[in-house]
Amino acid sequence: MLAGVASTRSPIVAFFDADLIGLTPSHVEALVRPVLSGKRAMNVALRARGRVLTRFTRHLPLISGVRVMQRRVIQGVPSKYLKGFMVESSLNYYCRSRGYRYGTVVLQGISIRHKYDKVGLLASMLQYAKMSWEVGKAIVVVRVARILGKF
Repeated sequence: MLAGVASTRSPIVAFFDADLIGLTPSHVEALVRPVLSGKRAMNVALRARGRVLTRFTRHLPLISGVRVMQRRVIQGVPSKYLKGFMVESSLNYYCRSRGYRYGTVVLQGISIRHKYDKVGLLASMLQYAKMSWEVGKAIVVVRVARILGKF
């Protein structure tokens, strides 16, 4: 991610997961528009998962790898916090702690190739557990770093 940002001077940067299925130009436009217009410093995509589950996911940490942001967001986060699952938590908390507007857009018809399709059920359950632990740990780490003046 950082290599990509370093290779461009664009004031807006975008990241898309490599395993997205069904991404269209209208999805990209819906994601980019609020950042280009200046209404948001960062916009994060949520996959539509039905009315109830989609509503629920809006209240979870935004760990989507599909996001668009003003360059100042990613450049403002110290690089040591832009690794692994700390990336999403750091970007989210950076916006929140600096008072930058950020939000989500639900993209209909987008899916991903699930871990269990790639590695099987048992291995995917272990990977999801590890990911959840890392996300939780990242949330704590960036908040403590902010308190200590390092973020």
